[in-house]
Amino acid sequence: MKGESVWLGQFLHRVLLDFTEIADRTGDSQRAGEYTERAGRLKQALNDLGWDGNWYYGATKDSGERLGSQENAEGVSG
Repeated sequence: MKGESVWLGQFLHRVLLDFTEIADRTGDSQRAGEYTERAGRLKQALNDLGWDGNWYYGATKDSGERLGSQENAEGVSG
């Protein structure tokens, strides 16, 4: 199982931002800082690894093939 989901990473990033806000509202600044830091690292990784030149691809298969990539014939207008 070597496949990866870029979409799931994007979803987790949104969840971390939401939990940062909750932690801030409840006065847990330490936890808010942790979530903010983790969200920042995840965002950088998604930008470095998930960007396909024109858009973010959705995932990779165990073989490493990208799904939803500009390299795929399916879904690319031409």
